[in-house]
Amino acid sequence: MDDISFFRKPEQGGWCVAEIIEHLFISDRTGLFAIVRKTLPAERNPLEIIGLLEERSKTSDLKIQAPEAALPKGIFKTREEAIAAWKSNREKVLEKVNPENIWMLAAGFEHPKLGILTAAEWMLFMCWHCEHHLPQIERCIK
Repeated sequence: MDDISFFRKPEQGGWCVAEIIEHLFISDRTGLFAIVRKTLPAERNPLEIIGLLEERSKTSDLKIQAPEAALPKGIFKTREEAIAAWKSNREKVLEKVNPENIWMLAAGFEHPKLGILTAAEWMLFMCWHCEHHLPQIERCIK
C-alpha cells in the first residue's frame, strides 16, 4: 500500500488506514502507561474482562465511540512512520510486562470504557482492539 492509499479517506466515511493505526497506537500507549506505572493486588477475578471482549468479538459491526483522547489527530506523515511507531510501542509493552505482576491491577492508567484492568487484561484488550479494527483496515484497502 502506498502513502496515498494509506491516507485516503474511505468513500463510505470513517477513518483512513493512517487514522486507524494512529488510534491503535494511542490506545496501546495508554496500555503501556497503565502497565508500567503502578500495580495493585486485584480484589476480583483478574481476567474479568475476557467475557466482555469475547461478547464484543461476536458482533462484527460493533461500533464504539472512541474517547476524545484516543481520536486520531494526524500525527503521522508517512505510512512507514505510523507502522514503525505502532510496532515500537508494542515491543515496549512486551518488554515491560512483568510475568510476576500480570494478574495485578495496572492502576497507573484507567481504560476510559472498561475501568482499571489487570496487566493481563490490558494485553488481551490490545489484541482484541487490533482484531476489531482489522476489518475496517481491510475495507479501506479494497
